[in-house]
Amino acid sequence: MESETALRGKLIVFEGIDRSGKSTQIRLLSQKLSEENIKNEVLTFPYKTTPTGKLLRSYLGNRDESIPKQALHLLFSANRWEVMNRIIKLLKSGTHVITDRYAFSGIAYSVGAEGLDFNWCLIPDTGIVEPDIVFYMDLAPECSSARGNFGSEIYENLENMENVYEVFKRFGNLSYWNNIKANHDRDQIHEKIYSITKKVIEPTNKCLSFLHF
Repeated sequence: MESETALRGKLIVFEGIDRSGKSTQIRLLSQKLSEENIKNEVLTFPYKTTPTGKLLRSYLGNRDESIPKQALHLLFSANRWEVMNRIIKLLKSGTHVITDRYAFSGIAYSVGAEGLDFNWCLIPDTGIVEPDIVFYMDLAPECSSARGNFGSEIYENLENMENVYEVFKRFGNLSYWNNIKANHDRDQIHEKIYSITKKVIEPTNKCLSFLHF
């Protein structure tokens, strides 16, 4: 399913397990694009200023074990849907949107850390905007756990990260999925990401596409 648009911005998604370097590479990419006067906006999921975002912020700050895992997965998905009109508007205006996490994280964590069914977890995000490119920051869980402040986030333990890491592998055959070795030099990683991004953001009249798992 596609909608008509021209010379739109591109949706650039960063994914990966915790402590894989997403935030650093997003910052470097956004700065580089801005230096070249290329319009871009960074969004982080969960997006914590919307109604569902405020609920998720409260949950993540003080985990409520009484919330069913299925309801929590749907809440994370609803949070992405809440921001979808904004993303579409930005893309149609020619602004590139860079996101820290997207549907793939929601699925990987619900399956890997919470034990939910993979196919069931795909359904709620069917219909959101499909990324033009995903940069998957590939970092082995044992390397992630050795980085500073590991364990401070809600799902941060080695077993969870190992399970989530395995689920992420299931998206590796998507045409827009780019595996980035996250244990390489920071600047080398940035150069690779920027090189790929420049090719993807060349002006085109490609219509928006929507996720269909």
